Amino acid sequence: SDEPLDLRRKYWIKHGTKQTAAKVTAIDSLLDINTQQRQNADGLKLNDIARIALTVQQPLAADAYDDIRATGAFILIDEVTHQTVAAGMIRLEK
Repeated sequence: SDEPLDLRRKYWIKHGTKQTAAKVTAIDSLLDINTQQRQNADGLKLNDIARIALTVQQPLAADAYDDIRATGAFILIDEVTHQTVAAGMIRLEK
């Protein structure tokens, strides 16, 4: 989507065949593709690559993307426009 990601908005997360409500709770870092350095960010725009934190309304049976791609990927869908706003890879914190 051309609209920037907004931390105040609600989204749908589609993970495999399951879809549930989700909220982006934090943008941990933004990757600068020119320098490969991570930096702080307040928002995300088209084609940005970032590490974010999500909360979901219902639990998801997820794996790390590095282990199983099919259950380690998701998309975020705008709740109002139904446009895909992001694609993501899951990294499980240990």
